Amino acid sequence: AGAGGPAALSRWAAGPIPVAGPLLGIIVALAAPLTYPSAFSVVWPGGGGGGIGLSDELFGPGSLSYLDLIYNRVTLPCLATTGAISGALLHVGLQPVILGRPGVPWPYLAGAVLGAVGAGLSVVYSTGVRVDVPHAREVRLPQ
Repeated sequence: AGAGGPAALSRWAAGPIPVAGPLLGIIVALAAPLTYPSAFSVVWPGGGGGGIGLSDELFGPGSLSYLDLIYNRVTLPCLATTGAISGALLHVGLQPVILGRPGVPWPYLAGAVLGAVGAGLSVVYSTGVRVDVPHAREVRLPQ
């Protein structure tokens, strides 16, 4: 990829099906669960999984290894399939933004997408500030 950049990766295909996006999607989907212990400790520094005991139940002493729960014969194919499909959709969706289209350089397409995402996020967050909706971390589940 370093030799040809994104253009070289976009040519990796099995017929009409892209290969680079699905492959990257599978890698990310299978690697993401490895970040769960550190992510839980950052989100809930005191442990306890936000009051529902999830962190201690999954990562505490004497618990079944969370890796056994995630990497088994049921969830492993699910993770890989989800990663492959999302990677393929992202590959197809982002290819014109990253490489451009004939007659339209990629900076124009990427700038338009960046502007649309920025406007959308502004609308979402400004609406969230004006309405009385509690933040997800402030929600207390019944014990």
